[in-house]
Amino acid sequence: MKRTFLIFACCLVFLQGCSSFDKWNSGGSKAKDQPKMSKKEMRNEIQKLKEDNQKLRGQVNRLEKQSDKSKQLGALAGKLKEETNQAKAEKSDLERRLSRLEEEKKALESKLTDLEMRKDQSKINISVLSGDGEIKPALETSSLLRQMGYPVKRVGLAPRPSFKNPTVFFTENYKPVADELVKILGKEAKSKPLTWSSVYDIIVVTGKKSE
Repeated sequence: MKRTFLIFACCLVFLQGCSSFDKWNSGGSKAKDQPKMSKKEMRNEIQKLKEDNQKLRGQVNRLEKQSDKSKQLGALAGKLKEETNQAKAEKSDLERRLSRLEEEKKALESKLTDLEMRKDQSKINISVLSGDGEIKPALETSSLLRQMGYPVKRVGLAPRPSFKNPTVFFTENYKPVADELVKILGKEAKSKPLTWSSVYDIIVVTGKKSE
């Protein structure tokens, strides 16, 4: 029985070995059956690899150029930003200068208006009347106005001595002059349009002095 079993086991081992040998032999045959690459095919393959390499180099060069352009654009953007900031600063400075020039212009125009007014003062007909029944206030006021450059053509008494405050009566177109005289006469003075016919452009009536 044991002998029969050993013979059977040896047969199995032998059969497995034969099967493995067939597989190895079959694999070797397949490797041998694969066709080898010819020299021409190898040259073509190498040429193809060179062309692919050149294409890759071209792509790399284009990317480098794009990178350089991006750097140049960045530098240009920075320069434009600096120029913009400088332009804004110059604009602000010009606006400040323009504002100062406008103020100086207004001041010069005011001086010119004052000079023109003083020049035309000699053509104004002014009468100074006392509004409290005494001639002295009218004389003092006329002297003050003459010192300021205003020509006083007549000094006298008002028809009624009941004016409490100095009053400047003015004809048409002489309100600016009347306003200037009010400033000279003080805060209690006031101006009114002349409602009756007169040869004078301005009539100044003094008021009673407060005790």
